[in-house]
Amino acid sequence: MNATLDRLATCQMLLRPRRPQTLSGRLLVVAVSIVVAAAADAVTGGQWRWILAGGAALTSLLALVPGLAALVKPIAAYLAVWLVFNLLRARADDTEWADQVLGLVPRLEAALFAGRLPSAVLQERFYESSVLAWYDCLWTAIYLSFFVVPHLVATLLLWRNQRLYWRFLLATGVLFALALAAFIAIPTSPPWLVGETNPDAGLADVQRVTKAVVDRLDSPVRVFNERDAGAARASEVRIEPNPIAAMPSIHFAATALLVFPARRAGRSLAAAAMLYAGLMAAALVYLGEHYVLDVAVGGAMAAVGWAVTGACFGEDGEAADSTARGQRQETHGRVRDSQPLDRGSDRGGGAVAPGSSGPPTESTTGKVSTVAVNRSGRGGGGDAC
Repeated sequence: MNATLDRLATCQMLLRPRRPQTLSGRLLVVAVSIVVAAAADAVTGGQWRWILAGGAALTSLLALVPGLAALVKPIAAYLAVWLVFNLLRARADDTEWADQVLGLVPRLEAALFAGRLPSAVLQERFYESSVLAWYDCLWTAIYLSFFVVPHLVATLLLWRNQRLYWRFLLATGVLFALALAAFIAIPTSPPWLVGETNPDAGLADVQRVTKAVVDRLDSPVRVFNERDAGAARASEVRIEPNPIAAMPSIHFAATALLVFPARRAGRSLAAAAMLYAGLMAAALVYLGEHYVLDVAVGGAMAAVGWAVTGACFGEDGEAADSTARGQRQETHGRVRDSQPLDRGSDRGGGAVAPGSSGPPTESTTGKVSTVAVNRSGRGGGGDAC
C-alpha cells in the first residue's frame, strides 16, 4: 500500500507544472503574457480587450506569486458558472412562444393583487419623476449591490471554508439551471416593460426608477428602458443581457442564497443576510424591476438549490469534515488517556506506580510529586486501559 502511494506521489510531482523559481524567469512570464495579449488584441480589433487584459493580468499575478495557484481552480469554476449562465440567459428569449407568454405573469400578479401591480401602487405613492428622493437612491444602491455582495461573500467563503464554498457554488449552479429553464419556458416582461410589450393588458405603466437614478451619474454603466436598445457604445457596459427574463428574479434568488451559508456563521450574520434579502425584495418591486411572483419563485429556487446540494455535502456544508475531525480527536483522546502518568522519576521519589489507584504519595519535602490518575471513570483500582 505504501509503495503504491509513493508511486502516485512521484507521478504527481512529475506531472506538476514547473514554475520559474528565479525572479528573471517570473518576469519573463509576465512579459510574454503581456506581448501575447497585445498581439491578440491587435488581431481581434479590440473586441476581446478586457478578457485578454484580464488573462494577462492573472497569468502575471500567478507568476509573481506562485502561492496563489491553489486558488485558480475554485476561482475559475466560479467565473465559469456565472459566465455560462449569462451567455445562455442572453439567448433564452429566442423562442417561438416568447411573445405569446410575455404577459402571463403580470396578468397573474394583477389578479392576485386586486387588479393592480404592486410596483404601480408603490410608485404612485412614493415616486415623483421630477424629484429624485433619497430613498430612490437608497433602493437603487441596494439593487446595484447585487453585482458586488454575492461575489464578496463567495470570496470570504473561499478564504475561510472551502468546503462550504464548493457547496455554495454548486447551489448557485443548480439555481441557475432552474432559472434558465424558466427563462426559456416563460419569458416574462418586467413591470417597467409591460406597458410596451402588453399595451392591451390594462395595467398601469410602471417607471424604471433605476434608470432615472443611474442616468444622473457619470458612469460607464447604462440601464436601458426598452426591449431592444440597440448596441451599446464601445465605452459603455450594458447590464441587460435579456430584459424579458424577469421570472424568476436572479437578483433575489442569489441574495436569498446568501442566507444559508450565513446561518453557519452565527445568528447575527444570518439575521443580517435575511435583512439584506428582505431589502432587496422591496427594492426590486418598488423600482419596477420584478414582480412579487418573480421574487417568490426566485427565493424558492434558492432554497431548492441549497437543499439539493445537501445530498452531496450533508445538511451542513462542512458536516463531513467536522465529523471526521471529531472522530480523530476522540480517538486521540482515548489513546492519550490510556497512557498512565509516571513523572515521579523525574522529580525524585514519591511516585505512584503505573496502574495504581491509591492516594498520592509525598516526598521528603511533604509535597505531592506526581499523581497517577485513573481516567477510566470507574473510580476503582486496576490498570488503566
